[in-house]
Amino acid sequence: MLQINDLQVRYGDFIAVDSCSLQIDPGRILALIGTNGAGKTSLLNTAAGLIRPVSGQVYFNSEEITGLRADEVIGRGLCLVPQGGRCFSRMSVQDNLLVGSYPKAARARAKDSLEKVYSLFPDLRDRRSAPAGSLSGGQRQMVAIGRALMSRPKCLMFDEISLGLAPVIIRDLYECIRRINREDGTTIVLVEQDTGRALEIADSFAVMLKGSVTMTGSAADPDFEKIKTAYFGM
Repeated sequence: MLQINDLQVRYGDFIAVDSCSLQIDPGRILALIGTNGAGKTSLLNTAAGLIRPVSGQVYFNSEEITGLRADEVIGRGLCLVPQGGRCFSRMSVQDNLLVGSYPKAARARAKDSLEKVYSLFPDLRDRRSAPAGSLSGGQRQMVAIGRALMSRPKCLMFDEISLGLAPVIIRDLYECIRRINREDGTTIVLVEQDTGRALEIADSFAVMLKGSVTMTGSAADPDFEKIKTAYFGM
């Protein structure tokens, strides 16, 4: 479903992603793990259309989407949930969610999508008229996930959604990711630094170090010593 070929991303002279290739099959969960600065976020942002690569290609559903605008990428069914539960703080929870339904195909089914989000996150239904800025960090992260779901994505990319959250909230969010994958067949790319947590729900994994993928494998029977070597470059 998502295929990345020999991607290079630069910020000035700094190479953030270097000759990186990665792929994930439809309906699967891929854990993308690595230390801070490994290039994980830059890779996702490029796939989402937020950054233009220097070279390489991104394909989604066999169509090349390299260099498309972010709204065009979302319209094709590929959506990023960024770090930090970013919301429009002065807008209500429900208005934040409805922003996600702007793609034409999603707009016609916004009402059904909203009910789906509220069934997944009952807290948001109770707070739907409240300003998003008044929510807790975990609730804002729910809004960010719900907003992405409103676009009716075929593939969701999560960028360290557990960052700074309490363990009980992280557990609930991960259970929601399982439900999204299981019930809707949505393909998931999950960026995490916590290897154990990510591998618990993933079908496969890829390790990034210094902008490149250094290891891939099945999450069913991981070799943690090899993963450690790939993770730290030891």
